[in-house]
Amino acid sequence: MQKYDVKKYKYKTLKDKVVLPKFQRKLVWSNNEKMKFIESLKKGFPFGSILIYKYEEEEKYSLIDGLQRYTTLDEFTSMPEKYLESEINDFVKKISNFLPTHIKENISSIKEIEINIFNIVTNFIIKFNKDQRVERTELVNNLKENVTPLFIGDLDPSLKLIDLQGEIEDTVNKTVNIKDLDIPCIEFEGDESELAEVFQNLNTGGKKLTKYQVFAAQWSKYQIQLNDSKYNAMLLNEVIDRYKDLLANRRDISIEGFDVEEMENSKTINLSELCYALGKIITDLSPVFWSKNKGNEELANEIGYSTIGIVLGVSNNKLHEIINYKEFFDDPNTIEEMVSQILSIFNELNNYFGRYLSHPGTTKIVYENKAITNFQVLSFFASLWSIKIDVDNEFNTISQKNNYRRSYDSAKKNFIHYLVRDVVVSRWSGTGDRKLNDIYINKNNRYKNKISKKSFEFELSQWLNEDLANSSIQFNNVSKLILTVAYSNNSHDFESSNYHLEHVIPKYYLKEKYKLTNPVIPAGNLGNMMFLSDSVNTSKRQLTLYEVIQEGHAIKDKFIDLSYYPSEQRINKVIQELEKNNTHDALQLIKDRATSIINKLIDSLFK
Repeated sequence: MQKYDVKKYKYKTLKDKVVLPKFQRKLVWSNNEKMKFIESLKKGFPFGSILIYKYEEEEKYSLIDGLQRYTTLDEFTSMPEKYLESEINDFVKKISNFLPTHIKENISSIKEIEINIFNIVTNFIIKFNKDQRVERTELVNNLKENVTPLFIGDLDPSLKLIDLQGEIEDTVNKTVNIKDLDIPCIEFEGDESELAEVFQNLNTGGKKLTKYQVFAAQWSKYQIQLNDSKYNAMLLNEVIDRYKDLLANRRDISIEGFDVEEMENSKTINLSELCYALGKIITDLSPVFWSKNKGNEELANEIGYSTIGIVLGVSNNKLHEIINYKEFFDDPNTIEEMVSQILSIFNELNNYFGRYLSHPGTTKIVYENKAITNFQVLSFFASLWSIKIDVDNEFNTISQKNNYRRSYDSAKKNFIHYLVRDVVVSRWSGTGDRKLNDIYINKNNRYKNKISKKSFEFELSQWLNEDLANSSIQFNNVSKLILTVAYSNNSHDFESSNYHLEHVIPKYYLKEKYKLTNPVIPAGNLGNMMFLSDSVNTSKRQLTLYEVIQEGHAIKDKFIDLSYYPSEQRINKVIQELEKNNTHDALQLIKDRATSIINKLIDSLFK
């Protein structure tokens, strides 16, 4: 069944029929984009439709999509001089032709005079556009007063300038008078919750809008009043900082409706801004998962909207339904409690996984998180939230459950096992919304159940066998995560300030061979990977650790043993065989080391 109607409205009619969102800080087109749009109008070219929708209990339609076009039309009618530069220049040339020849031939003089004429014509257009009842001699009188060289010749151009004023007036009326311009409109007649999908479908061309940008356009009318509480203030500051950063970093845009002082005083944001701000706070406070994504607006939106979906029990693939719970955000005290509980859980997750995912080293903090997806992190949050917190959507309240701690701690203890196992089997690769929904919508909180040691061993063994067939020389993210977790309990054995990942069999001997030999060499596999101090790493290059020691570097036997580094005799034999294009010894070494590291990981996690 069709849920929309397509109509054309005259601009003057649409002005009375439609209201702009009352509360929307929006990025507006750059001047260049506005100019292109107006130029297409001047040429009579067609342009895209606008989407309008009548909310319940409102008399007028709200403009949902097409805000940039609509506001540019408004600006064109109120400030035509911005869009008539080429026409103004044509009139300046016509007026300049009345100047005496000796002045026209003086380049410096004519430039200054033409600038003066340009300003006079522009000011005339501004005045005429505001009040079309101007004197016939308005332009010529201004020129006589400010451009006297026009009137020093034998022929007085006054009458011709009066005629030229008529040409200017006709141009303005013809170009700027768009009250009878036909505006194509789509009136959506379906449910409000479907607007986001409709909006996104209409914007499939060009740069595709994300669903979060769609929500921002749809939800801008829903105001949220904050107070001075700690987390309310954090939300407000994040929204303000977002717009300040946009203005500072992108000179081609402006933001209508944004005033720092007004926002600080009113403490009012909208629902989409709250979701963004929450996501920004979460990601900034969770470097274990998002250490390299600071300032990523798309990430902040994804985490913020998804977290609110978990809190309200809204399916992740139906986040547009969050708007159905807008009353939940009416009380700033509820918002304060919600954010407090959310950040408490994310802080616990950050601290818990931090001890497993930190690279060794005493100064620079590096987290191994590239193999972890956002859905996986959100699933851990959803697990703890559903165990700990009750949300009453009828009374819009949040409360902490009684006797939640044992189940809560038990699930959290299982997280590291699931993290590694799920990364190994690629459970969260691709779309993970249904798996996430299963935890908090379907109440199948899998993390409450322990993974058996036998099952864990089997999955890692399967992964290793498959990865040993991979010929890449680059370290893969799964191997890096396994190595990091395996050595997470040995931080005291890594005494240098910083460590990097290094190839056990020197890369020098592998770079020309790893793809060409048969069988291939899995040079980027877990078994050919180790943590090595920066100072040694710089020197190692094509050397083995034993050759590095001979050059004067101090490497303890304990570190060599801890790293499962092969004996001097074995590593030398591997290199000798590689130089003969024999790969058997290299393959066996990589497999043996990988098995030892996996066993170390299992012993550590299941002790």
